[in-house]
Amino acid sequence: MKGLSKTRFVGKTKGATKGATKLIAIVLTIVLILSSLYGCNSVFDKLIAELKQNQTITGYTVENPRPLDVIGEELFLVYLSGDFSTYHQLIAHPESYNFPAGFVAPEPTFGDFSDEAALEAYEYFEALLWEVKSHDPSLLSPNDLRLYNYLIFELESTLALKPYYYYGDPYEPSMGIHMEIPLVLLTFEFRTTQDIDDYLKLIADIPRVLDQANDFANKRAADGLFPNRAAIESAIEEAEVYTAPVSNNILVTSFENSLNSGKGPFARLTAAERNNYADKNRELVRTLVIPAYQNAIKMLEDLARKTDYEKSVASYPNAKKYCAAKMRAKGFYQSPEDAIAILDKAIDDLWRQAATNNAAFDWDLQDRVAKKNLPADATAMVEFFNMKCTEHFPDIGQRPFIVKSASDDEVMKSILAFYLYAPVDDLTENRMVYYSQNISNTFSLGTTLGHESFPGHLYQYNYFGLTQSHPIEQLIGTTAYAEGYAIYSGYYTLLYMGFSEEEARAINASNVFFRVLEARIDLGVNYQGWTVKQTSQYLSKWGIGSYGEEIYQGVASNPFVSVPYGLAPLEFMELLSVAEAKLGKTFDIIEFHTVILKDGGLPLELLRKNVYDWLRL
Repeated sequence: MKGLSKTRFVGKTKGATKGATKLIAIVLTIVLILSSLYGCNSVFDKLIAELKQNQTITGYTVENPRPLDVIGEELFLVYLSGDFSTYHQLIAHPESYNFPAGFVAPEPTFGDFSDEAALEAYEYFEALLWEVKSHDPSLLSPNDLRLYNYLIFELESTLALKPYYYYGDPYEPSMGIHMEIPLVLLTFEFRTTQDIDDYLKLIADIPRVLDQANDFANKRAADGLFPNRAAIESAIEEAEVYTAPVSNNILVTSFENSLNSGKGPFARLTAAERNNYADKNRELVRTLVIPAYQNAIKMLEDLARKTDYEKSVASYPNAKKYCAAKMRAKGFYQSPEDAIAILDKAIDDLWRQAATNNAAFDWDLQDRVAKKNLPADATAMVEFFNMKCTEHFPDIGQRPFIVKSASDDEVMKSILAFYLYAPVDDLTENRMVYYSQNISNTFSLGTTLGHESFPGHLYQYNYFGLTQSHPIEQLIGTTAYAEGYAIYSGYYTLLYMGFSEEEARAINASNVFFRVLEARIDLGVNYQGWTVKQTSQYLSKWGIGSYGEEIYQGVASNPFVSVPYGLAPLEFMELLSVAEAKLGKTFDIIEFHTVILKDGGLPLELLRKNVYDWLRL
């Protein structure tokens, strides 16, 4: 059951582990199931047949390959065709988008997760990779070379995970299909009246998708690939939210809030039409959605009885090779062993940096400074960051956005905020959601919104989109780059909040320290096979050994999720240090940021090459 969607929610930020001094697990890039493959049989049958008919494939050589922009456009359209939610999020104005003749928009479903669809997807990716590799990179223009690198990375990293098809957990806590489908629905953008009908068709499709997820989970179990019992229990607790009675079910209350908002297409509805839509949705939730989630919970309860709490991916066959492939797919060039060495060194360095200033650990002081210097309103706060970030980052003007505080009935207890990637054809549709119920103070709100907006995710995505980049490049940027950049940019958010450079460096070192620490524990548990006892012993050095079991369960439940948020920012910090040392008094921070931003969410080895080429190293 591979790949439904490239729908992106960036900055889906989980709350802090209680008592672990802001030891935060950040889940930033949401892919509705497990990989970047799309299952749409008719699409893949047609494309594979055309490739085989029109091209002569011999090993890694393809005669008369198509231009790279044509290949990229085809892959982009394949992703759009894979499921309706991706299509709807990424194309705001289909009536005016320049689709090729014959393109047919996907039906309002969540796509096909069957094994058959996945195998066809792999076959298509293999054929496409051969065609891309037939181009000589030394003969390409700079833009074509960038596109070539993006395509090679996307195809190779996805295919490298093919042997581990069943290793991903469809009900992974916070990230699994039981959470991603509701998030797609809760953030669904209603632009036209047709969107309301399409939304209801998506609601009706939930039982089919969960049935496929259940089938996949059972096949995993049959191969001995059981998830951690704590992970299953967390997934059950999350799924139970959607079994609530219709009167207070989140998929009912949220939809009816939109119906009654008087905004967009809802403003054109009569009272009778609104009531009719409300009744249809209530009936679908009552007769289809609630029973489907109840069936999923029963399946999960059965799996829970067959596994145990002290279990991680490290127990799977070829776990170390799987870890290496996952890290590569996230955008890293380091091996897991190299990553561990880097993290170990960084932990000691960051702890010393943080200890240089009491502000790093004085939460009251941090909040007083934030309240003094930041607007209280979230929208005004983001506008403030938009204006301030031109001090250190290239000016892209005032970008439109909407930042929404989730209502009480929409709260997801483990999430702080996220940014939804804007449609490729309308970069003015920038939307962020934050959960004020999970945010403790003004300082936390400021750092969270800075991470999601300016100079974080929203800024980076808009900067690259405004360069006329290829749509497929906007869609397939790496997690390592996206999260490494956003966390790296947090230092500048602190400056904009009113902290001195010394205070900002210390607070930032403290924040990055805990992300690095969690990434190290993630690799310790899921790569090296640490036990709960070993995890507690490791944490005791930092005075939080009593949270060893809790943190063990967290990283075992979400394997390798923490690594980009701990390892990747170190890359950006190192590149900054190299540039400052090389250029000395001629160093310009805006010029440096232009270099790291200009090519979007590259794999980190290509980001490093860009910086080194600029420095002529």
